[in-house]
Amino acid sequence: MAVMFPIVCMLMELLCIQAMGLNVKTKFGMVKGITTGKANIWYGIPYAAPPVGELRWTDPQPPNPWNSVLNCSTPGVGCPQTCMLGGDFCPTKTSEDCLQLNVFAPLKQSHLLPVMVFIHGGAFFCGMGPCKAFNGETMVNSTGVILVTINYRLGALGFMVYGSGLGAASGNYGLKDQILALEWVQHNIANFGGDRYQVTLFGQSAGAQSVGLHLMIPQSGSLFQKAAILSNPLGIPIQSTESAKTIANAPVFILKCENPEAPDKVMPCLRSKTAKEIVDAQITFGDTIAFRSASYVRKSPNYFQWEELWTPVIDNDLILEQPLVAFREGRFDTTKSLIIGNVKDEGNLFVYYAITDKINVLEYEAAMKLAFPRHFLNVNEKYPPSVINDDNREQVSQIITDYNFICPTRNATRSIVSIQSNIYMYLFDHGETVNPSDGCEHKSCHGDELEYTFKSVTFNSYEENALSSTMLTYWTNFAKTGDPNTGYNEDLKNLNLSKWSKYNQENNWPFMHFKTPESSLETDYDSVKCNFWDNVGYPLNISDWPI
Repeated sequence: MAVMFPIVCMLMELLCIQAMGLNVKTKFGMVKGITTGKANIWYGIPYAAPPVGELRWTDPQPPNPWNSVLNCSTPGVGCPQTCMLGGDFCPTKTSEDCLQLNVFAPLKQSHLLPVMVFIHGGAFFCGMGPCKAFNGETMVNSTGVILVTINYRLGALGFMVYGSGLGAASGNYGLKDQILALEWVQHNIANFGGDRYQVTLFGQSAGAQSVGLHLMIPQSGSLFQKAAILSNPLGIPIQSTESAKTIANAPVFILKCENPEAPDKVMPCLRSKTAKEIVDAQITFGDTIAFRSASYVRKSPNYFQWEELWTPVIDNDLILEQPLVAFREGRFDTTKSLIIGNVKDEGNLFVYYAITDKINVLEYEAAMKLAFPRHFLNVNEKYPPSVINDDNREQVSQIITDYNFICPTRNATRSIVSIQSNIYMYLFDHGETVNPSDGCEHKSCHGDELEYTFKSVTFNSYEENALSSTMLTYWTNFAKTGDPNTGYNEDLKNLNLSKWSKYNQENNWPFMHFKTPESSLETDYDSVKCNFWDNVGYPLNISDWPI
């Protein structure tokens, strides 16, 4: 009888969603979604109370229950921000009342389905869950999963550390928002047809950093079973409490809240400001004090430390150490199967966006001396300056790709394969062909894999469409079974996919190379360059710059 009880409960939950249609009961009230030709969608479901007034810079609280049916038929707002990601990734409206999530479900289902929860990127200061790029209609319709996308507090509103005692800001609020969203999934997703015991957490860029942190946080451990980490800049340390406090001094000063004689009045002053004033202050600081006005920093491969000003912090409570250290030492949840990977040209988008002028040979070598004072000659030999067009932005881009993304990921992953055997590595390598950003023409730039992961656009060719179907199949197989090779939908079996082998030394470090006209399993990617950077070493604390 005890064995039958969970099965009966699951069947009752499934019958409930089939009977209710788009009106679904959550723990806090009824929500009404919208149906399209491909999926049922519920936008903007509150998972937390609005973090406004006295709740600004506090841990997220559950939302107040509502009595009427909440209309969730249109995309919600983004959290306050100045978005620099492009139209497909940016909100048209923002509000502090933004702690919402979105659910995509297939039109028909006969059993509870695996759930994929996506955390968006944006350097922890911009982006949103319900944007065009993360539209999950095709994903859920063609593969039979439930997709959840979320918002979380960003920038100074999500990660500021300032003050002490009652009312102080201790940081990591955006990360705590994510945890509360995952708890919402556990309590409510069955009513939408999802299996709370089959949750895969995945994210890209800052979202990938977040996923990595949740693997380190014990409170998150029971909230998901598998993880996929897309383009985690593991070579960029997160802030310490001390460095985060130093950063917070700038917007406090800009907002005229600095008060050495009465420090207890600073936080009330900050809470009296509008969200726009706070966002404007953090952007002013980022633009004028950090990389925008410091050409030597802009031309350094480590300028990411300036762009990621508002990161999660090592607070000795939620986060105890740097992610790269934790991963290399195996101090994370090794019971969960992992997909980890990068795109081929991670650095180009950032360099060509931040540096619009050419970098000549003298400027390039000056930047390398600044960034790597003890290893300048070796770096200059491995990445020699180019005299072509007197422009070395491509060399800087390659260093960022290798040093901040691909090689620290490889370093961490190779360190843990002996204790975590279910790891699948990949490289996305398909160049932009339609309206590419500067520096990204025919390059696989940061974020380019997302439209293929979600199949959220109409592709130009059969090969691109097949690449997206291939990635969808592997990713949702993984969500269903923990193995990207098994569990895919009958409609996609004609893809004749290569077997994606686990990442290990015995098989010469295999990785899936996602590309057109056909993806393939290859081995030991970029070993010469990554061996070089492993010997140079990676910054393990924010104070380690430069090395």
